[in-house]
Amino acid sequence: MSRGAAPALREAMLQAAMTGSKMLILPGLYLIERSISAELPGSLVIEFSTGARLIAAPGLSKTVLYPRGAKTSMVTCTTLDLTIINPQIDCSEGSSPSGKGGGFCSALSFNYLRNVRIEGGELYGGDAPENPNADSGITWVTCCDVIVDGVKIEGFNDCAIYPGGNNMLGTDGDGGTGKITRCEIRNCRSAVSAKREMTLLIFQGNTVEGCLAGVSSQDVRGAGGVPGARRLEISDNTFSRCMSNVIRPRGATVGFARNNLITNFGFHPVTGKSAKRNAVAINMDGSDGFRLEDNIIVLEDDFRDSQLALLFSQHTFGDMIFDHANCVGSGNTYMNIPRIMSFHSPGGPHKFVNEIIIGAGPQPFDEENVNPDTVVTYYSDDLSELHVWPSPKAEPAR
Repeated sequence: MSRGAAPALREAMLQAAMTGSKMLILPGLYLIERSISAELPGSLVIEFSTGARLIAAPGLSKTVLYPRGAKTSMVTCTTLDLTIINPQIDCSEGSSPSGKGGGFCSALSFNYLRNVRIEGGELYGGDAPENPNADSGITWVTCCDVIVDGVKIEGFNDCAIYPGGNNMLGTDGDGGTGKITRCEIRNCRSAVSAKREMTLLIFQGNTVEGCLAGVSSQDVRGAGGVPGARRLEISDNTFSRCMSNVIRPRGATVGFARNNLITNFGFHPVTGKSAKRNAVAINMDGSDGFRLEDNIIVLEDDFRDSQLALLFSQHTFGDMIFDHANCVGSGNTYMNIPRIMSFHSPGGPHKFVNEIIIGAGPQPFDEENVNPDTVVTYYSDDLSELHVWPSPKAEPAR
């Protein structure tokens, strides 16, 4: 194993960006004792040869690979492009359990760039979502037009992917867009959390397994209360053995979750036992106008506790309050879920049509806080009759 490789790799990264050539990381194991961090003078392609791997040295509390553009204002990106092909980074021996060094080890970060592509590869943090050594797999801030495709990410204690737009309201009208496709995310505390303002985040065709939480939008860290993603489009994904909040649009986030499969949520991914009461598949956390279409939510195991398919709740950020409202659902299927809908705060109305509910508990809908104009039409076990909830009130006798 090659030790002390960070300075040489940093120099190679700078030279390749300066000359417009590709940086090729040759086969071998490189022990990284400090971050490979550089401000790029030009666009860059980094390719990992077969057998090449960057390994965080024990106790490393920094990002292993950190290419970035020149710092600009908080609301613009540079014109530099970055492509990383087949990244292989191991953070499992990163920062110590005591947190010495003031941080945790992350695999890959970048910022102040435009047109970023991460293609294939594997980022490894450990075997369990609560391991103490690895923080996040991929993080970006103030970047526009980022695509992450076909990457395997496992065992990060904070989040597999942190997509980040601008640090404040995007006066450039962009705010950053991101697309995450065909990735395998396993055993992370959270799969994806959009941070800072983004115009759009697409999460499509991915597999998420054994994470404590799934895909969510976080709050922008600035004035205005704008959420971490103005729009989330979550489609054609498989989520299995995630503990709770598998999909969680927050605040003013709009968009849709379409054609996703969510199985066996509400169980701890390591122990396999029920993690807590009221585990939630989809949490409409102050969302207004978010759409749920043709999703399947199913508990395949015999054991059932109090898992909840859909939660509608109020979201507070600073002095701003977001009430859930105008959510629309159609063609979603719920199988063996004890509870279908619960309303933790007043809001709405919501409209769900042609839902399919099979094997629900004795009280699938919570009446408390339900808006009188909310309506759900659904087929139950035998699929022969369309039901309406809340039940239409009888007209008073004349």
